[in-house]
Amino acid sequence: MTRSESTPPSTSSRENESAASTTQGTTDSRVSESDTTGTTVLPVHVDRKQEDALSPARNALETNSSFVVELHGQGSPAHVHCRLDGDITRVASLRTPNYYIEPDAVTPVPIDITADGLDQPVRGELELLTGYGSESVSIAVTVTPEPTGVDVDDSLAAPARSADDEQQTLFEEVTTQLGVELDTGTIAVIGLGIFALALAVAVTSAVGGPVATLGVGIVFAGVAAALLLLYW
Repeated sequence: MTRSESTPPSTSSRENESAASTTQGTTDSRVSESDTTGTTVLPVHVDRKQEDALSPARNALETNSSFVVELHGQGSPAHVHCRLDGDITRVASLRTPNYYIEPDAVTPVPIDITADGLDQPVRGELELLTGYGSESVSIAVTVTPEPTGVDVDDSLAAPARSADDEQQTLFEEVTTQLGVELDTGTIAVIGLGIFALALAVAVTSAVGGPVATLGVGIVFAGVAAALLLLYW
């Protein structure tokens, strides 16, 4: 009886699977991200053995603050020269232009941005070169103005005032101008006094005679006495 035996995968198949896995890992890692401080990070893979010796995660970047380009060394050591071109040279600067990239190492390239007083976007390019300039890549960089806060009228934050509040404010202004301090009790007495005087005058006009006139005088004297007692 002939036994069937499973044939182990060939060496070339295992190498192809390994290469595919490595390529997939490299693709996933080439995603622009931010570090723990919130600084924008742009990865760039450097491999002089590949056709694309310099391979950035993306070819354009928009920011209003400093950012970092991370040079990921692969394959063999390489020298990378960095330079800025265009209008962004007015607001962006490199701390140093030349970097030595070791294999399997990450070298940060900080780009300092000063957007103070900027009122419109400024555009330019960050150019990376290796192999004595034989390989290069350009990353378009746009620096935007810093966001500004919205001015809010202080009156909008104040609570709405009712009609009673408006009347109270008007009354306070009048008493302040007259130099008199009036409380609720005083206002009530004045109101009753005015009402009593008005009623007495109306009765006097209707009835007439010295008795009615005397009554008006008595009412007036009573109101005056009440006011004097309030202020003395």
